Amino acid sequence: MDQAEYLVLFGRDDQFHAVFSCGRMRSLRGFRTLLARGATWNDALALARQNNPTLDTRVLASQ
Repeated sequence: MDQAEYLVLFGRDDQFHAVFSCGRMRSLRGFRTLLARGATWNDALALARQNNPTLDTRVLASQ
């Protein structure tokens, strides 16, 4: 992935809430579909791993 491209997923309590993208429009489509059907956080992470198996999907939690 180019340095100017990124995709950020937002979720809480196993719910997938939002996605933000810069330069990753093709990837964004799949996540919009998940949001429309009320997918879980695990569904979103599974799609992220499917699109890029080496992707770092660490979860960063804020208090």
